[in-house]
Amino acid sequence: MRPKLIDKTPAELRVEPNWPATAAARAAFSWAEEAKGLSGLPGGGLNLAYEAVDRHAAGPLREHCALRLLFRDGCRREVSYGELARQTSRFANVLGGLGVPPGARLFVLCNRGLELYLGVLGGLKAGCVVSPLFSAFGPEPLQTRLRLGEGSVLLTSESLYRRKVAPIRDQLPLLKHVLLFDDNGGTVQIAATHDLRQLMDRAADDFTVAPTSADSPSLLHFTSGTTGTPKGALHVHGAALTHLVTGKYALDLHPDDVFWCTADPGWVTGTSYGILAPLLLGVTSVVDCADFDAVRWYGILRSEKVSVWYTAPTAIRLLMKAGDELARAHKYPDLRFVASVGEPLNPEAVWWGQEERYRRCFAGDWYLSGDLARRDADGYYWFVGRSDDVIKSAGHLIGPFEVESALLEHPAVAEAAVIGKPDEILGETVKAFVSLKGDFTASAELHDGLLAHARRRLGAAVAPKELEILDSLPRTRSGKLMRRLLKARELGLPEGDTSTLENP
Repeated sequence: MRPKLIDKTPAELRVEPNWPATAAARAAFSWAEEAKGLSGLPGGGLNLAYEAVDRHAAGPLREHCALRLLFRDGCRREVSYGELARQTSRFANVLGGLGVPPGARLFVLCNRGLELYLGVLGGLKAGCVVSPLFSAFGPEPLQTRLRLGEGSVLLTSESLYRRKVAPIRDQLPLLKHVLLFDDNGGTVQIAATHDLRQLMDRAADDFTVAPTSADSPSLLHFTSGTTGTPKGALHVHGAALTHLVTGKYALDLHPDDVFWCTADPGWVTGTSYGILAPLLLGVTSVVDCADFDAVRWYGILRSEKVSVWYTAPTAIRLLMKAGDELARAHKYPDLRFVASVGEPLNPEAVWWGQEERYRRCFAGDWYLSGDLARRDADGYYWFVGRSDDVIKSAGHLIGPFEVESALLEHPAVAEAAVIGKPDEILGETVKAFVSLKGDFTASAELHDGLLAHARRRLGAAVAPKELEILDSLPRTRSGKLMRRLLKARELGLPEGDTSTLENP
């Protein structure tokens, strides 16, 4: 059964959207006009961290809450823009005291918490190229990224260092400085490392931001590496404008919003929209330092009065799997906008050493992301899938999300993922994998009913020919369903790096 449609008119919205309602106003959009929303460095140039923190700290937002940290034990801490400016300046001074030059590669291996923000923003202030890492990575994927990215500085916790970095430290000859902090606020005494808190206590609050320009490198992100060697994507400080504009229009962030992005900071979404975009717009961000828990998440939406929530489709499905009763236990009157990110989009990037592939990814000045979409009769764009995920069967181009969406309409299905299997006659056939909601049990009858449901919804040419019911589907901790891993297992191919998986 299809879910009910929710229709909204502009008059019913509590807050007028930032994106203009009229075609004439939309046609007048100008990047040059939007760029006036950035200040630029006092001496000329552009720096992401200055735009995200320091310019607000020097104005009326100085005492406004930038970060609302929610700890695992139920405690909380609010950090103003003024305090964030002071703390990030201290971190930048720590780097300067160690002799770290602008352009050095700083890797940040942190769970969600204040240290993550100090590392990313303080590193950007110092002119470093900052690379946030997924904290669930094991030693091997960490070693690969630190080596490919020529990391010379690493910020991480003592526990993560002991478990994941110490075993590979001798394989990283370029890694000169390791800054450690204790998760419980204690001192750190490990050979060949620095105690971050001791250095921060001695550092000054004032720092002159490095004279970066719009074209200066700022962030280094890596692809997941599930199908081969991770590829580095180098961003520049000029991306501040894109983060500002997309936060303003795509996420519709307003000055009084309380924003919560659940994406892991080790991936591009978690950095671009979990850290930078809300700070660029001067709003308050909720930072949950714990892992996914349905009861906790519903509680955060209610108690923190979240107004804009940016999460992953998988997280939403997990909440659905927890049942309607839990969702209805609270009211969410402040929540006005929910946005989701599905398959992570490839960012504007340079692939090192792959010149031909790099050139194929551009059409003039436009970057071709490899994402496919369709436009409906109302002018809305619907994400179909990645070009390399589209299934070609008997002359039909089948988007996996189309099939998955149809399966998710069945009341028994909590999650669905679709792959293409080689077929001598058809080219490829569609196979679906599903997990069930808690009050349903796998059976032959349900299996056949799901296939019949898909045929009714999609037609025989597009519907899955095979279906398998699993206890859960493989996904990363950031919520990405790993269709490629399902395909590798189905076809007996190498699985590649699985350290990012939440449930391997």
